[in-house]
Amino acid sequence: SWSCGRPCPDNPLAEDVLALVEGLGAVVVTSAGNAGDDVVFRSPESRSSVITVAALGFDDQLPYFSNRGWLTDVVAPGGGPNEPPNVRVARRNILSLLSSGAQSNYQTFAVGDEYVRISGTSMAAPHVTGAVALLQSLRPDLAPRDVRRLLRMSARDLGSEGHDAVYGAGLVDVPSLLEAELPDLELYIEE
Repeated sequence: SWSCGRPCPDNPLAEDVLALVEGLGAVVVTSAGNAGDDVVFRSPESRSSVITVAALGFDDQLPYFSNRGWLTDVVAPGGGPNEPPNVRVARRNILSLLSSGAQSNYQTFAVGDEYVRISGTSMAAPHVTGAVALLQSLRPDLAPRDVRRLLRMSARDLGSEGHDAVYGAGLVDVPSLLEAELPDLELYIEE
C-alpha cells in the first residue's frame, strides 16, 4: 500500500525496489489507490509485474474513492457502499488494527482500544496478499507471473463480461484460486 499522493506515472524509488524484489522471485501485491482515478497514472500500480487491487464495497460496487482501470487485476473487500464522500454512511466497514500513531480522525471509528473501522484499497490489498500467500504455501513452485494468471483466471467476474476497466478480472475468489490450474500453453502453439 504505497504510492504517490498525486498522479505520478513514474516513481523511480518504487521501481528500483520492485526490480530488486521481483528479481528475487517475490510476488508483489499493491493497492490501487484512493483517488477515484485510473491506475495508469500511478506507480507502482501501473507496472505489469505487480498485482494491483481495487476496493469493493459490500454492495459489489467500486466505492467512489477506489482507483480503477484496465491495469487493475482484481478487486477485494475494501469498504463501501458506493456513495459520494459528502454522504454520511458507515462505509468504513473493514476492521483493522489501530496503530499508536493513527491520526485523530481514526478515533471516530475506533472499536475499543485496539481496532478501527476503515476503508480503502489498502484494506483490499491484504485480502489478495493472504490469498496469494495461501496459494504459494500449497504450490511453492509457481512463478510470480503464474500466480497472477491464476488469480485473474479464478476471480468471480463482475460488471462487463471478462476483464474490464472497473473490476479488472473480478472479485478474488480463494476457493477457486486454490483449485485453479494453469492451461497447457503448448496446446496453443502451432508447430
